Amino acid sequence: MATYELIDSVVLGSDTATVTFSSIPGTFDDLYFQLSIRGSNTSYNSGQTVNVEFRPNGSTSNRSSRVLYAGGTNIGSLTYATGIYLDMTPNSSSWTANTFTSGDLYIPNYAGATNKSMSGITVSENNNASSGKTWAISGLWNDTSAITSFTFVSSVNSFLTGSSFYRYGITKA
Repeated sequence: MATYELIDSVVLGSDTATVTFSSIPGTFDDLYFQLSIRGSNTSYNSGQTVNVEFRPNGSTSNRSSRVLYAGGTNIGSLTYATGIYLDMTPNSSSWTANTFTSGDLYIPNYAGATNKSMSGITVSENNNASSGKTWAISGLWNDTSAITSFTFVSSVNSFLTGSSFYRYGITKA
């Protein structure tokens, strides 16, 4: 049975565009992140997302991802050849008050000497039939270095106060 250990967390006390986890210990088998975020954009347009970009060890190269999404009548996929994105519908300030997008990210063998794969799921909510979405993400960092830091970057706006990021280490039995 796998054991999850909370390493640390960040709950924003002010709006910010980036959240970095540094000094990731190499003592676990896998990493797991849980996010609850709200974006600072003021409106929602169909198809608009908050691209939460992952930058392992600060890297902005050798990364790619595939995203599947569904919500209302919108179903589709996106491919990113140059980045790893956890697409999240924005839960903007024009949406239901105090409602946040929930997401998770799983990174197996983050400290091993192999390329790093990752997967995630996000769900956004709003009190209307057409704007909430579910996203499934698969990503690859084509680098054999251990992941020692990780930055989440909001590519279109800021993460609002109260957004939270939790980092867990997983040890396999």
